[in-house]
Amino acid sequence: MGGVWLSWLLAERLRFGADERFARERAWPVLREAAAFCLDWLVTMPDGTLGTSPSTSPENHHLTPDGTRVAVSRSATMDLTLISGLFTRLSGLAERLHRSDDPVVVAARAALPLIPGPSAGRDGLVREWLDDPPQAERGHRHLSHLLFAYPGDTPRDAHLRAAAARSLDDRQDDSTGWSLAWKLALWARLREPARVSRLLRLVLRPAPVEEASERGGLYPNLFAAHPPFQIDGNLGYVAAVAEMLVQSHDGTITVLPAVPAEWRSGQVRGLVARPGVSVDVAWDTVAGRITMTRLALTARRPAGRTRVVVRSGEREALIDLSAGRRVVVDPATLTAGAP
Repeated sequence: MGGVWLSWLLAERLRFGADERFARERAWPVLREAAAFCLDWLVTMPDGTLGTSPSTSPENHHLTPDGTRVAVSRSATMDLTLISGLFTRLSGLAERLHRSDDPVVVAARAALPLIPGPSAGRDGLVREWLDDPPQAERGHRHLSHLLFAYPGDTPRDAHLRAAAARSLDDRQDDSTGWSLAWKLALWARLREPARVSRLLRLVLRPAPVEEASERGGLYPNLFAAHPPFQIDGNLGYVAAVAEMLVQSHDGTITVLPAVPAEWRSGQVRGLVARPGVSVDVAWDTVAGRITMTRLALTARRPAGRTRVVVRSGEREALIDLSAGRRVVVDPATLTAGAP
């Protein structure tokens, strides 16, 4: 499934405003062939659904009925999330390129409704495998079964969001550098600034260079800990910070969804939101609450193609960026002002 996950990155670049040439020449052949592979890999389960077998959830194990610790089962949630996500992205790309009659696209669309989505199982946790066997290691550092929540498009379904949060709690806060970064991004996506604060303290704490363990933190040179170091912890931290400040996975540009209370004031320029909009935003703490004080949006697409919904707290507004210029938005009313 590694190649399938990588194919998502091309689809995400399209969602962030990549042009037609990239869609046609780079994204289409990779997504199409990845989907063709997945169609061959999927098998029909006894209940008529589609799944993967054999299947693993990276580096994790579960228990068989007799208590044996094993790694292989069927239909890991990560597999099904990656495949259904790929098929959905391929379908959208096919519409964009007027290739909906391609046989791989037709087969992928037919398969989509037969692939089970993520669901809550034992103890209200997200199932890591379709059969929901008992865990072998509570607190395991991997979060592969939560891929649907981040970097996937976190569903609005409150029950599933609660199951994702419960699963994060079950895995516990502390871990390796890269795992902490993923947890930080997940809590940001779930819009829980208090949990973001807790994780930040673990991510940024000093990690003694002589301590060879799986504990996270930062070495004196600021590399993420877990010997010898984990650059994915550093890069993942940057992604998580972006998720705290701007989210756009659900079709709306949400500003400052998970800023921790410790960041009492600040500003960021040039964050890019889907569908290709540059965001400049500043905030301050007013009456104990993080409050947006400035917002400006610039369409990165050609003029005449971009109208976006912007959300801040409970307020939401449609902003027209089709003139192709920078638009300053009143943070109090979310109305467009002068450039």
